[in-house]
Amino acid sequence: HWSLGVNLKLFVGSLADLSSTGFGTDIGLQVRLTRDTTLGFKLQDPLSFLSYTDGPTEFFPAAFKAGVSHWEEAWAVRLNADLEWDADLGFRPRAGIEWRILDTLALRGGGWAGGLTGAGSGDPYLRPTFGMGIVLPAGDSGLLEFDYTALPDGLVQGGFLHQISLK
Repeated sequence: HWSLGVNLKLFVGSLADLSSTGFGTDIGLQVRLTRDTTLGFKLQDPLSFLSYTDGPTEFFPAAFKAGVSHWEEAWAVRLNADLEWDADLGFRPRAGIEWRILDTLALRGGGWAGGLTGAGSGDPYLRPTFGMGIVLPAGDSGLLEFDYTALPDGLVQGGFLHQISLK
């Protein structure tokens, strides 16, 4: 089975006397290799830009991502690995694991490496990530998904960025 996806983004920003607007796109392709294994490709921000009212238009650096995911039902574990490339930061490999403790609760952990190639090369580094997900039934056939992720802050030594999403 093949799946194709397109994401359209609208950016609107305002800070003091400065305002900006922009648009963006992502394009993804996914193929199911087996019942439990998928392979995916994503072109992120190939045409994304931000225009300022009193300034230039800035284009986002495009990134290419490829990854594989495998679900191991006997252990209720999903294994993920992907590789990202962009012109600014070069290659960044990532790997992770998700353990479904219950049908509604998942614990996640993983890591990524940076500083390997590109403008960001120099001292290679590894960054851990962790998180959790809660999935609840919503309505007749829908699901409500709450996700929490923590990853190291690249600007604050020892700090973490926290991301919460609801789908």
